Amino acid sequence: MPDASQWNLRAGYRSETIIAEAIFNKWTTLGGFDIPRNGMPFVSNKMNATSIGLNIKYETPLDGLSVVANGSTTLGGRNVGQATGFNAGVFYIMDFGKKKKKEKRRKMRK
Repeated sequence: MPDASQWNLRAGYRSETIIAEAIFNKWTTLGGFDIPRNGMPFVSNKMNATSIGLNIKYETPLDGLSVVANGSTTLGGRNVGQATGFNAGVFYIMDFGKKKKKEKRRKMRK
């Protein structure tokens, strides 16, 4: 596989209940060759892609419960297909018991 570089830019918003971020991603191979007219894709092919996406996380009023959603799409590229994807999920933190932190005492040096 040829060497590659990837640039990723993220900007977002955060509050007590919502985290949202927009994503710009640029993937460029630093070598390789184009797929021939009647050829098959191979790991040494040159592949470039530019994509954008959005991630959102919502912290519900229920303690430990979060809802997430994200989506992304390919804006353009070389030897890469057009792709759009969406995902959603639910997270719940299962706390199996409160753990007490031990306080460390510092020894005084004289």
